[in-house]
Amino acid sequence: MRKQKIDQIIDKVPGLNFFLRKLNLRDTRQKYQTNRIVFINNIAPDQYNGERPVSYASNRVCTSKYTLLNFLPKNLYEQFRRVANFYFLLNIVVMFLLPDPPKNPYTSMIPLLMVITFTAIKQVNINFFKFSMTKNILASLHLLLTAKNYLEIY
Repeated sequence: MRKQKIDQIIDKVPGLNFFLRKLNLRDTRQKYQTNRIVFINNIAPDQYNGERPVSYASNRVCTSKYTLLNFLPKNLYEQFRRVANFYFLLNIVVMFLLPDPPKNPYTSMIPLLMVITFTAIKQVNINFFKFSMTKNILASLHLLLTAKNYLEIY
């Protein structure tokens, strides 16, 4: 009863139904369909003229934390979330702003840059190891249960 009232309200507001369907937040097929039709492997037969099966998200597995595009910003964000790295960064910024700093700010940058660089190299190695292990597991032999027997697939 309550769901019917919500559907009536959504249908009355112009453009809201279209917007919710575009965002995949509302699927009206279940409302008008009495039986659910399931196709094996989500492939409809040629003679079927009804609605097409729903397209679902893929089951791709991604265990790596970084990509080539997001490595630098994500890694720098994670580095400077640490209190010690952020503290030394602020010290370097303050030394650059002082007219006569007690020591050269460039000498303070060297230890911070070394720590950030070594940690970034370590993160690249870990990320590549996770990627290669996932690739090896997904490329290994799997058994597929069919109607009569098991098939070996890669």
